[in-house]
Amino acid sequence: MLLPSLTGVVEAASDNKVSNTEKIVASQKEKIEGKKKEVQEEKTKPEAKEELEDILTQEEIQEIKTRANNLENSYFFNGNMLEELKAELRKAKANPTVNYQEAKVRLINEAIIKNTPAQKAPGDDRAVKKFEIVNPKNLKSGDDKITVRGNAVEKGHTIEVLVNNVKKGSLTIKRTSSSYKITLDEPLKENDKVKAVLKDKDGNTTLASTQVCNTKESDADKYKNDLKMPSGEILIEQYVANIASEDEKAEALDI
Repeated sequence: MLLPSLTGVVEAASDNKVSNTEKIVASQKEKIEGKKKEVQEEKTKPEAKEELEDILTQEEIQEIKTRANNLENSYFFNGNMLEELKAELRKAKANPTVNYQEAKVRLINEAIIKNTPAQKAPGDDRAVKKFEIVNPKNLKSGDDKITVRGNAVEKGHTIEVLVNNVKKGSLTIKRTSSSYKITLDEPLKENDKVKAVLKDKDGNTTLASTQVCNTKESDADKYKNDLKMPSGEILIEQYVANIASEDEKAEALDI
C-alpha cells in the first residue's frame, strides 16, 4: 500500500486554507456591499428624504434670511451658508446626548453671526440689497407722494409708507422699475417721521426698511403769513398801445 507523500499532504492543507480564507474574504465583502446597499436604500426612502428636507422648514429659512438681512451689514443668506447650517443641524439631531431644540436655536444664531461680514462685500451671493427713499432731505410739509428705489424690490412685493409709525400709503409691485412712487392718504406735516418698509409677496414679512426721515417746513408754509395780495384800487394799463380815443375816432371820420 502506497502512502501519500508528506509534501502532498502539506500542499493539500495549504490549498484548503487558502480556499477557506478566500471564502471568508468574499463573505465579508458581500456583507459590506449588502450593508452599503441597505444604507443607500434607507437614504432613498421617502421618509428619509422628508426628514432631511424638513431639517429646516421654509418658514424657518425665511426667518433666518430676514434676520440676516435686517443686520446693519445686510446681505442675502445664500445657499452655501444654508447647507452648512443644515449639516450642523443633522449632526446635532443624530447625537442622542444633545438637546436638539436648544442646539438648533444656538446653531442658527451662530450661523447668522458667523456669516455676517464685517464690511459689505461685493458679489452675487452677498450683494447688498438697497432700499431707500429718494432725496429724503427734500421731504417737506404738503408732500403727498413718496418715491423709493432699490434693487431689493421684486415683482409681487409690497411697499408701505409709515408716517409716525402709522401706515399712510402702500403699493404692490406689478413690475420692477428704477423707482416707485407711493401716494399718501394725506399730505405730510412738518416734523413728520417717514420711512418705507418692503414686505414679501404674502405681505407678512418685512424684507427691508429705509432710514427714518424727518420732513421740513415747506416754503409755502414758512412764508404764508408774509406773502399777501395787494389791497386797494388797482390800475391796469391797456396792453394794446395803438388804441385810439373816441375823439380821435370822430376826427378821423370827419376827414
